[in-house]
Amino acid sequence: MKARSMGFRGVRARHFRGLRSPVVTGPTRLRSGRIHFQESVGALGDSVQRVVKQRQGWRMRDGANRWAGRLSVAWLGLILAVACGQAPAEAGAQAPLNVARQGLQVHARLSAGDNHTLAVHASGGVWAWGDNSNGQLGDGTTVDRHTPVRVPGLSGVVSVSAGYAHSLAVLSDGTVWAWGSGYDGQLGNGSMNDSRSPVKVSGLTGVVSVSASRLHSLALRSDETVWAWGSGDGGRLGDGFTVRRVTPVQVVGLNGG
Repeated sequence: MKARSMGFRGVRARHFRGLRSPVVTGPTRLRSGRIHFQESVGALGDSVQRVVKQRQGWRMRDGANRWAGRLSVAWLGLILAVACGQAPAEAGAQAPLNVARQGLQVHARLSAGDNHTLAVHASGGVWAWGDNSNGQLGDGTTVDRHTPVRVPGLSGVVSVSAGYAHSLAVLSDGTVWAWGSGYDGQLGNGSMNDSRSPVKVSGLTGVVSVSASRLHSLALRSDETVWAWGSGDGGRLGDGFTVRRVTPVQVVGLNGG
C-alpha cells in the first residue's frame, strides 16, 4: 500500500535501528504507514528540567522571603517592647531587687497558698478557691470552693499573696487588705481573730508588694522599707524581738537608700 503523506510542518520521519519515528528537525512532511512516532524526549526532557528548576527556585525564594518577613516582625516586636519599657518574659526572673527605686511594682497576679489559690482578674477583682476553713477565700463563709469565687468588696487590686490560711491583697492606692486566719495577728488589723472577709491592715500606705507566710506577713513599701506582722517566733519579724505583732512593725536595717 502506498504511504499517504500528511501536511504537518516541522516534523520529518527519520529511521533509527528498528525504530521509525518522527523527529522535530525543521520544515518537512509527515509520512504515515509503517512509521512509528516517537517524541523528541531529549529536547522535551531538557525543557521540563529547566521549568522544574525555575519553579523550585521560585519556591526557595518565596520560602526565604516568608522567613525573612517573620524574623523582621519578631525583631520589630522586640524593639518596640523594649522601647515601650516592656522587658522580654525571661527578663522577669532577673528584675532588680530595688524595684521601688526603679519606679516599678512587682505584681503577683496569681498566688498558690498551702491549700488555697488567689487570682487577680483583669477588672481588678480577686477570685479564690480551695480550702476555706479559716475564711481565707474571703467570700464571707467557711465553705470550701472547688471552683473560683469572687472576693466581695475588693477592687483595684494589683497584687495578691496566699499564705497557709490567710490572704493578702495590695490595692492600687497602696493599701493592704487581709482575710482568713488571724490566730497570731497575721492579718495586721490589731486583732487575733479570723476574718471571713477582707479587713484593712493598720498603718500601711505606699505598699508595692506583699508576702503571706504561715503565721506572719511582710510588705515592701515604695520607700524601700519592709514591714512585718504576726508571729515573732524565731525572730521572723526582723524587729529584734520574738514577740507577736498584731500591727505592722518595721524590719530593722532595711531602710531605703
